[in-house]
Amino acid sequence: MPESAGAPVGVRRVDIENFARDLEAKGRARATVTRRLCTIAGFYRYSAEEELLEHSPAAHVRRPRLDYESHATPLDRNELGALVVAAGLGPPLEHALISLLALYGLRVSEATGADIEQLGLERGHRTLTITRKGGKVVTIPLAPRTARPSTWPPASAPAVASS
Repeated sequence: MPESAGAPVGVRRVDIENFARDLEAKGRARATVTRRLCTIAGFYRYSAEEELLEHSPAAHVRRPRLDYESHATPLDRNELGALVVAAGLGPPLEHALISLLALYGLRVSEATGADIEQLGLERGHRTLTITRKGGKVVTIPLAPRTARPSTWPPASAPAVASS
């Protein structure tokens, strides 16, 4: 491609659309094609704003529609129960981690960031203070099964292993 003042010129909308169809033909995911087209569109939009080009050839390029609905299959009640029971038969660290993930819906980063020193007692219930996504600090009540002392490692160790 010829270049002028650092911006590729001579690229037409049809060239960008052909690039997208070529990615699709190579089996790239729709999200990948869309991400690459967004990058190209952003580059040409900036070039046009800086008056390096008269207009963006990517301005009206069609992008693949994305399905934002998750296709992940969750565990059913029996599978989740079996997971928690199996974790309970293993080391306390694993049981604590699986309990935090499965019973409280914590993200992995929230569960692995939990610290045994943040265990507390409020109104007769064991609690755990954690840092949620975005840095928000919250205190969650622990179910009796999770709050059992045998579930947690010795007080000198963190609540979950960090690798």
